[in-house]
Amino acid sequence: MKVLVAGEFRWKFYHESCCKALETNGHEVIRFGWTHIFFDWIDNLPEPVYKTVLHRIQYGLLWGPLIVKINKNFIFKCINEKPDVIWLHMATVIRPGAIKSVKSHLPSCKIVVYTHDNPFAEDAKNRVWKNFYKSIPLAHIRIAHRHADFQGYQGYGQKANFLMRSYFIPQEEFPLPVNKVPVNFHCDFVFAGHFEDDGRVQYIERLMHLGYKVNLFGGGWNDNSMRLSDNSPIKNLLPIYPAVGENYRFAINGANVALSFHSTLNQDTYTTRSFQIPAMKTTMLSVYSDDLASIYTENEISFFSDIEGFEQKARKLISDEQLRRDKAEAAFNRVYNDGHDINSRMKYMMHKIYEND
Repeated sequence: MKVLVAGEFRWKFYHESCCKALETNGHEVIRFGWTHIFFDWIDNLPEPVYKTVLHRIQYGLLWGPLIVKINKNFIFKCINEKPDVIWLHMATVIRPGAIKSVKSHLPSCKIVVYTHDNPFAEDAKNRVWKNFYKSIPLAHIRIAHRHADFQGYQGYGQKANFLMRSYFIPQEEFPLPVNKVPVNFHCDFVFAGHFEDDGRVQYIERLMHLGYKVNLFGGGWNDNSMRLSDNSPIKNLLPIYPAVGENYRFAINGANVALSFHSTLNQDTYTTRSFQIPAMKTTMLSVYSDDLASIYTENEISFFSDIEGFEQKARKLISDEQLRRDKAEAAFNRVYNDGHDINSRMKYMMHKIYEND
């Protein structure tokens, strides 16, 4: 099939990696992105920055001449390329009027909507998601990223056609021997994820108070440092930045145990780390959910539900190297055998789109 993928194309893990996986599966892919219009990449900065204040305002409000131009270009691109499928992958910039125009010109084209964030969460900003909400009834296929999304789509009078979880990328997330990991990444425990006031701070602090070496990476930690207690050992780790690319691989491979928490704001019952950590053959200690327990057994990863169980599991894992190896090996086999890699995900997605033809 010819597939046009429309989205930010800001982070390689999402849009570009999906495009490459679709191509690996034999599909022709047309890329349509807009990050380069609004952002510049600056050396040594982990995230791109807005070109000007005006660019930031237009992107934040989804309004202005740049937004109009992008939508006109989107219509032209679709009509010119005549794809079989248009995948609106977190395409919050694309307006419903543009989708209607494309549908009128390409009546046989399948319109697919999907986002890895949760636009239906209580704290979701309507301004950010206004175009997405209006695109829901215009799409032929609606993909849920989490179980809660099924109810979210129903709130807009539509149903999600199928669930498609996140994935790991074999070319990016793979095991490394410890001597290939820089020493500063070596630690007992690592958490590479964003700040959220859902208890994860207390769990990480407990490990640090017990004397374990903990590495911490992710967004939001610096901006929320005032929410940490005065004696929080996490303050000694500030400033904290995301680990991306090779550094993310080093961060996970350099730890004896990698922690995984689920975003309560996003109503998540699993996370991308649920697949990335096992793919790098690092032992995972994860908050429990029925959903995640349907994917892994306790022989493959370690679950916790409260701080006491967390501490008990953490002590056991650090003290028993063979246990860590056995779990990591079993979980590694699981993510490959069950097809949690990106190529398998894209194959599954296209199969489901065919199925709903």
